[in-house]
Formats: sequence, C-alpha cells, structure tokens
Amino acid sequence: VIFEVLPQVCRKVLGWESVYLFNCHYIVKQPKSDVSFGWHRDGEEQLGMWFNPHTSQIASAWCALDPMSGENGSLTIRPYPTSFEGKEREDIVIEIGVGDCVLLSSNVWHMSGPNLTSIPRRVAYAQYSSAPLTVPPHKPPPSPSPSCSENTKPKPNKGINRVD
Repeated sequence: VIFEVLPQVCRKVLGWESVYLFNCHYIVKQPKSDVSFGWHRDGEEQLGMWFNPHTSQIASAWCALDPMSGENGSLTIRPYPTSFEGKEREDIVIEIGVGDCVLLSSNVWHMSGPNLTSIPRRVAYAQYSSAPLTVPPHKPPPSPSPSCSENTKPKPNKGINRVD
C-alpha cells in the first residue's frame, strides 16, 4: 500500500508526475490516553522546520489500522473557508473503517484528540512529495524540543525514496 497504491493515488488524484516517499511512521494512542495532537498544518508545523516546503507539493496519507471515531482520537479537519454563504462551517471528525485512508494536502488544518476508549487506536502515516525535499543551505536543522528524550529526538532523513 505505502509503496504502490498510495503513490498511484497521489498521481491520479493530485496529478503528480513523480511521487517521493519521505516519511512513514506508525501512531498508536493507548487506551484511556490523554495523548492528542493540536491544530496544525503539516507544511508549517512539521515539514517547515526541516525542509524547504515550497520546493514541492506535499501530501499525507492517514491510514486506519483500527476503526476511527471521535471517541478514540480520530483525525479532525477544519474546512476552508471556515464560513460559506454566510454560515459557519463545523470541524469534521473523520470516522473511517480499518484499511480506509485519508489523503491530506499539507495546507489542511487538522488535529486528533485523546483516545477515550479501552482499546488502542493505530494509524499508519505516510508522507509524499511531488519532488525531492531539500534542506535550504542557509537553514540548519532545528534543535530538538527540550522535552524530547535522547531516544525520541528527531533524526534527519538520510535519503529520499522515489516511488515509481
């Protein structure tokens, strides 16, 4: 899925000629966990500190490994614009089943709340770009947050994987 299906989706849905996998991780929210991710856009909060996000289009694939609901900390997106025809638009909680995926542009505001259920909530998360991402020569890699332990400090990507 990560190396064949999702790159094909990026090509067809987003119209990209080339697709590069640059990040993939597994997110687990333990039962009755307070872990949440606040409102952010990947292009600014996560990618902007490492790469020059303006050199490429970026998309994230959020793939459910368990059923997703607001109760277990599913993805929530904020529509843009936030109002339409004079009416406020509400945030949308993504409720999907096992194996379903959500493809997000890097400029979509999203978050996820805590897992209030008694079972873990798991997601496979892959990020793609339409061209290789580069660290601008004048921009040093960021320092890890003081709250990071030595085992959880972010590590620079040693290479870019083109997926054809």
